[in-house]
Amino acid sequence: MRSYGQYCAAARALDVVGDRWSLLIVRELLLRDCRFADLRTGLPGIATNLLTDRLRALEGAGVLERHAAPPPVATVLYRLTDRGRALEGVLAELALWGVADMARGAEGDVVCGHWVALAAPVMFRGADLAALAPLTVALDAEGTAITLTVEPDGIRAALGAPEGPADVHLAGTMHAVMGTLLGAPGAEGLAQVDGDREALRRLAARSTAPLGLRG
Repeated sequence: MRSYGQYCAAARALDVVGDRWSLLIVRELLLRDCRFADLRTGLPGIATNLLTDRLRALEGAGVLERHAAPPPVATVLYRLTDRGRALEGVLAELALWGVADMARGAEGDVVCGHWVALAAPVMFRGADLAALAPLTVALDAEGTAITLTVEPDGIRAALGAPEGPADVHLAGTMHAVMGTLLGAPGAEGLAQVDGDREALRRLAARSTAPLGLRG
């Protein structure tokens, strides 16, 4: 990894995570510990040797670590260190900044449904959700099950179906699911919604996402 060679905190940070794919590796590990194969799936387009290089560099910088998972997984998993998890706020700010380029849809880009689990809480950050909580939203985004739990101080997202009954079920493409969550005009008609539609609409009305994604 080449260094900028500048005695500047921003430059030093970019020395560590500024290379192509590095922050997207962090994105994947924010959701769950990953096998090498999981990272390949969540990072479509990355070459195997490049992924290996990036993982080695991030491990050397103290951003991630490897650990041996016990049975039944019984394989090596990659997970973020405390230093790596501290990048969550950085990725959240980048996501908000990039929202303006999402409104036009995927336009041929690769789509992975589990990315909704990272995006949805960010899009409601700072929202007053006390009147809606508790609320459980079961998502099926591009075939990936995600559970959103609405709490007074924000939304918690987890991969997988809810352990108990959900108040509302929302299924469709990533664009339709996110658009419905954020109240984009016409988006609900592109998704399948079952359960408490009114609660879902009230939730969408509280989104703090920039209007670019909702317009």
